[in-house]
Amino acid sequence: MLSSFHFTPVPTALCGVCRAQHPVAESPLALIDVVTDEGVTGHGIVFTYTPAALQPTADLIRNFEPLLKGEPLAPGEIELKLARRFRLLGTQGLVGMALAGIDMALWDALARSHDTSLVRLLGGVEKPLRVYGAVGYDGVRGSARVAEDWARRGFKGIKAKIGYPDLKEDIEVIRAMRAAAGEDVAIMVDVPRAPPVFTHWMAPRLSRATHA
Repeated sequence: MLSSFHFTPVPTALCGVCRAQHPVAESPLALIDVVTDEGVTGHGIVFTYTPAALQPTADLIRNFEPLLKGEPLAPGEIELKLARRFRLLGTQGLVGMALAGIDMALWDALARSHDTSLVRLLGGVEKPLRVYGAVGYDGVRGSARVAEDWARRGFKGIKAKIGYPDLKEDIEVIRAMRAAAGEDVAIMVDVPRAPPVFTHWMAPRLSRATHA
């Protein structure tokens, strides 16, 4: 049975400023612990995008506790119960963040209660995953510098935000990252809020232009 919930806000400072749509200097994290009556603790973590969302997320999670205390440790059933509870309000935004953190902690607790990993509990096996380094809207020089740093640290993939005022600057950024990171590093790009038809139109043109 579920006995208690704990929430710890962690406003983590970043080493440097990441530029997405707006400059980001810290990563506000919400750490969620779910404790069972058998002493098993499951952990969840949520990135709330802005420090302003940390306290509201904490308040939501605390308000969930009376709804779930005493419930069996059954993540699937609890997900359905909470979805019904918030059918009219919806499960987007802050509510979605809080629900995701609790869901993550519940599954972690269930795996720990069976003394196994979550991937094995769900029928899978552990395997290595390829990771990539992120590059924000840092301009030509900044993007090249960050790309070079990721490559120096051994990353074999880089994903950069593009969508500058004109396509020429996008191409210059990609070429600069390629020159800085080397040919053996995969380069991916992310165009925020771009409609699929635009992405399908732009992707082959970017590829041809950056390999010209």
